[in-house]
Amino acid sequence: FAGEPADDPANFTNRAPYPLLHILREGSVEKALQHYQEPESIPERNIEFARSKGNDFWLAALAQLKSSHDTK
Repeated sequence: FAGEPADDPANFTNRAPYPLLHILREGSVEKALQHYQEPESIPERNIEFARSKGNDFWLAALAQLKSSHDTK
């Protein structure tokens, strides 16, 4: 994401509103990847999707998530 504008919706594909730790079993990941054609293109598809939705969509989703979390 270096060299991309700070407000590029693609940034939402690699960030989270809270710190995350992903614990993945190698076998589970391998099994899941068998069901995808060209799994190496998943990041590009995610970026394309994020950009198609636009910043307003992601900012609204993030605000909704944060407000939902704050009420609990």
